[in-house]
Amino acid sequence: MRGKGKAQSLLEYSILIGVAVAAILAMRTYVLRGVQEKYRQSVDVFGQGGQYEKGITQITDLDGPGIPPVEPPVTPIDTCPTIQNKVTDLEKQVADLRSRAADFDTRAAQLEEQAQVLISQGLIEEANQLLEMAAKLRSQAEEFRNEANTKEDQIEAYKQGYPECFPSAGP
Repeated sequence: MRGKGKAQSLLEYSILIGVAVAAILAMRTYVLRGVQEKYRQSVDVFGQGGQYEKGITQITDLDGPGIPPVEPPVTPIDTCPTIQNKVTDLEKQVADLRSRAADFDTRAAQLEEQAQVLISQGLIEEANQLLEMAAKLRSQAEEFRNEANTKEDQIEAYKQGYPECFPSAGP
């Protein structure tokens, strides 16, 4: 009789564990959706409510550009095509930086306009938050312009250092 009681207890524990596992698996979908919603809410805060659209959405770093990449020095074995390619890449980067700066300035102007509307409605605290965001965007735009100026200086240095590769830019 004693062995039968142990087998019954083992069977009861197995069923109990099976029910617990089934309950966890059934809740998995709901927990996963809850976590995904929290991620979405966080992204909406940083994306100003906009949805990501491939090829259209521009990804920006509001915390700053970080450490800028160091341009490798030109070695004596660099050929004109290599130097011209570096200059072309730098020119593209300059254009992108100037475009991003203009986009940030536009967004900052929009936020400032929204802040003025909020001020007229008496919502001063919300307006101040928008003005702070606009100031950060303008600061970031200025950093983009400074980085573009640095890259333009690099382009000029290449052109002056290798006049044979840029005949129209020579002295």
